[in-house]
Amino acid sequence: MMEKTDTQELTYDDVVGFLGQRKPENFVLDYKLQVNDKAARLAKTIASMANTYGGTIIIGVNEENEIPKEPFEGYSYSTSQNIRQTVDNLIVEHIKTPVFVEFKECINAAGSHAFSVIRVPLSPLAPHSVGETNAYYIRTGQRTRQEDLAAPDKIIWLSDHRSKSLALRKQLVEDAFERFDDLHYIPCDSAGLAREYRPSRTICFIPLYPSGEIFRYDEARQKLQEASFPADELSYPPVDSNVESRSIAHGMFYSSSPQNPIPRRTLELNKYGMFMHRHQLKDFHLTHLYRDICRLVVFAG
Repeated sequence: MMEKTDTQELTYDDVVGFLGQRKPENFVLDYKLQVNDKAARLAKTIASMANTYGGTIIIGVNEENEIPKEPFEGYSYSTSQNIRQTVDNLIVEHIKTPVFVEFKECINAAGSHAFSVIRVPLSPLAPHSVGETNAYYIRTGQRTRQEDLAAPDKIIWLSDHRSKSLALRKQLVEDAFERFDDLHYIPCDSAGLAREYRPSRTICFIPLYPSGEIFRYDEARQKLQEASFPADELSYPPVDSNVESRSIAHGMFYSSSPQNPIPRRTLELNKYGMFMHRHQLKDFHLTHLYRDICRLVVFAG
């Protein structure tokens, strides 16, 4: 619930419910017990998230091995303290090129305890440096070291407001569409030069700023299997006997042959996290679209 709620609508109970799921810290999630005594460390976390994929920081959480530890009460709340002002000050003082975050202090019904939720955007102004040494940090996703110094090539990648990432995203999508279009058409002349494209439904998702690998190349097939549903005409990956499976640059490509009553469907997954699926339509059914979306939620989740 908390992940889908607008920041300003979050409640104390939303945070407690989220912590009850005991999600470990990762690329996009971090827990802090307090702010005042670890201002520089919080600034490093904010900057590293802004430099990587964005993320959420929850203040008032006691954790053990990067997993929230009960009781989930938060910090003692007082009207005399201003956590938001503290966060804004440390961003200005410690982070070069300030990061614009969303903030909400979630107070319990008794007014005795609270959590602060900081949502950090995936920043178009990256890279953001921290401290007097102007060090650049990124999130690693490793439980033993959530932040690490960015390698020189990563700094170069971030330096031009992520223009290289935007160019990569554009190229990945265009290449996938070209592969898909080569399969989803009907030749209209003997030479095959004139084409009429069959009606189809295409769903694609890709990180806003793709850069490094999200998973290894050889994990692509496994990732697709994790999103599989029981075998039917829309199985992921396609399971009928007329399926072409081949490696492509950065990932895997699947395509089934157009045989009645099963229409052609094509999908692609690459190591940068781009997933594209096209299903050729004989008839349009909202049920099929709903199932496609459910599969994408399972895959992305």
